[in-house]
Amino acid sequence: MKRERNIWRRRSLLSPIALSLLVWITGALVCGVMPARAAPQKTTSQATRVDSSIRINVSGGVTAADGTEIKVSGYVIVNSSAVPNRTGALSSVILTFDFSDVTARVGSGAHEVAYDTKGFQSTKIRPLKASDVIQIVVPYSPSGSGPTTQANTLLVTATLNFNVATGVLVNGSITVGNNTFSSPVWCSLKRQDDGPARGGPSFSV
Repeated sequence: MKRERNIWRRRSLLSPIALSLLVWITGALVCGVMPARAAPQKTTSQATRVDSSIRINVSGGVTAADGTEIKVSGYVIVNSSAVPNRTGALSSVILTFDFSDVTARVGSGAHEVAYDTKGFQSTKIRPLKASDVIQIVVPYSPSGSGPTTQANTLLVTATLNFNVATGVLVNGSITVGNNTFSSPVWCSLKRQDDGPARGGPSFSV
């Protein structure tokens, strides 16, 4: 009878200890098996530079001071790069207009005179918007003349349409007209004998 009481007392003393030990072991196993979860982080999508290009046909004409009609034709390549601002949103575009393939002609047959732009290019930085109108003064001079030939200018008006969500240049149109805001210019800033660049006679517009 006394032996049974001692056994019961030992079991009573061991039960809280065994329970605590069991809880501690279980907790250690759970913590060791389950990976720690990182706190969720907010991510914001950062826009990157978007390049696009279009070809715009040119057809029209300007009138010389003496009334001569100058026919302009060819095409312009417009390269566009939409760039993001500090917040990562597309906000502006860098535009490069290549007028290398634009030509002008006066007269016909044996009396025809051809003009070109000597590979003229123009770069503009503009805010990104759905539609933009840009005016560019483009020089032209007789074909085959040197890079220092005096050139006249025509006024090009380009209307460009963009997808503001993607930054892509979608399409556009170009018109040409008389440049009434400036006088003839030199195709090159090259100087000869410390004097101004020399070239052939100008063709007034």
